[in-house]
Amino acid sequence: MKTFTFFALLTVASQLSALEPKGPWFTCDFEKPDWQSGWNMGNPNLPRNLAIVPHRTTGPVKPHYGPDTPPPLSGGGKPSAGNALAITLKQGTHYGADFGFDFAAQTVAEPEEAVLSYKLCFAHDFNAEAVQGGKLPGFGGIYSSDAGAAGKRVNGSDSWSARGAYWKPDAKGDIPIGFYVYHADMKSDFGDTWYFSKALERGKWHDIRLYIKLNTPASKPGGKGRANGLLRGWLNGRQVFEKRDIRFRDVDTLKIRNAWFHFYHGGSQPASTDYRLWIDDVVISPAN
Repeated sequence: MKTFTFFALLTVASQLSALEPKGPWFTCDFEKPDWQSGWNMGNPNLPRNLAIVPHRTTGPVKPHYGPDTPPPLSGGGKPSAGNALAITLKQGTHYGADFGFDFAAQTVAEPEEAVLSYKLCFAHDFNAEAVQGGKLPGFGGIYSSDAGAAGKRVNGSDSWSARGAYWKPDAKGDIPIGFYVYHADMKSDFGDTWYFSKALERGKWHDIRLYIKLNTPASKPGGKGRANGLLRGWLNGRQVFEKRDIRFRDVDTLKIRNAWFHFYHGGSQPASTDYRLWIDDVVISPAN
């Protein structure tokens, strides 16, 4: 009985450790004035509706709290105190921000496996309408401006992408999230959306963890890669998504180029009012 208990504890410990990333390549808690220095801030001609704001730790709304102030520190993924990054999707527009962490520039080599963790909070009134959803942080492998996003289908040798995604509130008022993926087996010009098994309560902080492993490329020129690419997702420490049969690529020159922080409303329908969300405690790590 003791032996069984010992091995059972080892098994549980192993499962828990599998959720924890290795020592990180990059962290960002938005406490430093020069927090942008570790990021590629993207196209300067695109909107960057960003603001560093202090967390509201306790109590009701106070006079010095503005619309960018996040809800109180509560929820299953409560971040560290201090600052958060506020992103606003402006009324009549699509873009909140588009920036990323470039692996080649920051770690020398582009990996084939990675973990992205961050804290996320949607405002109480976020996306309170019937829209086409939108984009959240994920992973990018875009090597061509002609493929991998914006309705530009990939072919296995030019690009791929696996951004996060959100949708309109469900019957409980929670926001479904998942992956929005451009992959070599996609059937239309736009990516496939694969949702997590649990949605996010608005006005609460949540711990998001995303894992990717690229598929095995083709063994011969002109061949197809194996459909064994992997995506996983965790919400507040609980695994809520896994897909094991993805063909991201056919060629080994396609790697993971960046952790892509894309905040976009739509589809084609712009935001009908200002929508806010907040992120904090970003960690980008090698996989175990």
